[in-house]
Amino acid sequence: LTAHILKSAGRDTQMGGNIGRAVMTLDPPEPGRYYVVECSSYQIDLAPSINPTAGVLLNLTPDHLDRHGTMQHYAAIKERLTAGSETAIVGVDDSWCAQLADRLE
Repeated sequence: LTAHILKSAGRDTQMGGNIGRAVMTLDPPEPGRYYVVECSSYQIDLAPSINPTAGVLLNLTPDHLDRHGTMQHYAAIKERLTAGSETAIVGVDDSWCAQLADRLE
């Protein structure tokens, strides 16, 4: 939806990650180009310096505990995406995200 909005507004937009094209196959950076990238918690975990312009976190559910071990660890990884962003957008429908949003304020 975000990529569609940007494209409809006439912006040069690339979309990829877990949806669409692989990140490394997107067109190279240029002034005025926007990237909308869906990152899994696995990808965030492997990118400690991630710092998007806008980080969006919709919810946290216990679906990746096989990798992350605990909800606390899983939430900490997801928090890095929003904490390292210029603008954090966090859904507060679950207690994990609500707590994260409180810390970011």
